[in-house]
Amino acid sequence: MTRGGRAAESEISARAANARNADGTEKTDGGNVNMNRTVRIAAALALAAAAGIFLWNTMCAGAAQNVRIIKHDEQKAAPVSPDNFTGAAASRGFFPAKEIGVSTGEVTFPAGARTAWHTHPRGQMLIITSGRGLVRQWGEAPVEMNEGDAVWIPANVKHWHGAAPDSSMSHIAMAPLDEEGRSSTWMEKTSGADYPGK
Repeated sequence: MTRGGRAAESEISARAANARNADGTEKTDGGNVNMNRTVRIAAALALAAAAGIFLWNTMCAGAAQNVRIIKHDEQKAAPVSPDNFTGAAASRGFFPAKEIGVSTGEVTFPAGARTAWHTHPRGQMLIITSGRGLVRQWGEAPVEMNEGDAVWIPANVKHWHGAAPDSSMSHIAMAPLDEEGRSSTWMEKTSGADYPGK
């Protein structure tokens, strides 16, 4: 190796050594490393939000282009399918799903009522409008939801949700349709081991 090559190699080694503290941890240069990590996280979140907005706009592109209001008294509540729920829950749809590309509605669960296990091909958002409930992802413990909470269930995550054993619960649910017009894939009903207190 030439004298110039050795000098360049020594300079690179010296810079690398100076980039570390005596204990081998990376120097932060006044917080720049942490700041860079924060900037990267913020950029990733912004990108995810932009992708979500793009997906939402794409799904709703075929919907009517006029503002539409469906009055509360026009929204009829109906019992849910006993194949997909345990307990006497009721559902009130807002807009025709195939018309806007998203399944929307409010579901009211009496204490102890809940969905069967299911997934959503493009995810689901829940907004808890009253009471206290539970959501459980496959392989995890149930998590409590309370009035005012918003819940995001990612695409194809097996889960159930419903009221707590000792409290009723209502939530608004929104789930985008997939290419085949489906918002949910229903599976087996919950067993006693799946639901606390039962």
